[in-house]
Amino acid sequence: MTEFQIWTLFTSGKIGIALTMIASILGIWLSMRIAVAARNSDETNIVAKIISSVFGLSVLAMAWRIGVEGATFYQNVANGLNRIGESGVALSPSATGFIEFVGLAEPTGQPGPVWMVFLAASLAIILVQIWMPKKK
Repeated sequence: MTEFQIWTLFTSGKIGIALTMIASILGIWLSMRIAVAARNSDETNIVAKIISSVFGLSVLAMAWRIGVEGATFYQNVANGLNRIGESGVALSPSATGFIEFVGLAEPTGQPGPVWMVFLAASLAIILVQIWMPKKK
């Protein structure tokens, strides 16, 4: 595989990652809307709170998975470019810069730190809206 082929696959793959990230954000937004609706309704019972919480947690679990896939994708591209360089092919400055930016390691199974903070904040917003007592 050539560097050009890896870059072509990388740009194609970024489209899919971007679409799943957008889907994650929309799902998180929907979870927050459900949490606010559960909080604002006088008819919300414990079953509705549990179902709303499970929905929010499942959306966040899927978003975590999508973040892992994105981080793994970048790591695999960097490792692939590095293997090409190790085979004796001269890499472009963009490729060496990408390898330095991403680093060479095996995928960790965790999303990037910014995505983790975003998901943690989303979790707090969802669960606080559902479970915190209302002030009267």
